[in-house]
Amino acid sequence: MLRSTFTQVSQPEYKTALFDKGMKEAEIALLDSLAGEIIAQNDIQQNAKKARLLATNLRIASFNAVWEKMTLVCRCAKLVFQDNAARYNLFLLSDGKSQARKKVPVTASEN
Repeated sequence: MLRSTFTQVSQPEYKTALFDKGMKEAEIALLDSLAGEIIAQNDIQQNAKKARLLATNLRIASFNAVWEKMTLVCRCAKLVFQDNAARYNLFLLSDGKSQARKKVPVTASEN
């Protein structure tokens, strides 16, 4: 909008009328420089948003890779310890909030 205004007021017929009303050449040039600064700041902001999105995507991909490995280990443990619930319970990781471990119910046949 500022660039459009600058283009309009730079035309000779408008420029002369504005000078007659007291506007200076520097004020007209300021319209163009302000427009350039606003556009440059907008570009910086958009690039920062894109970089933030990229960093977020990389972080999510990293967490997903770790999660996949953890679930693979847990599935393997279920297969390895499928006949021994007590050893499987020893294998389980704590939830991080307490030291209590999740227990797998022991059936009567496993006693």
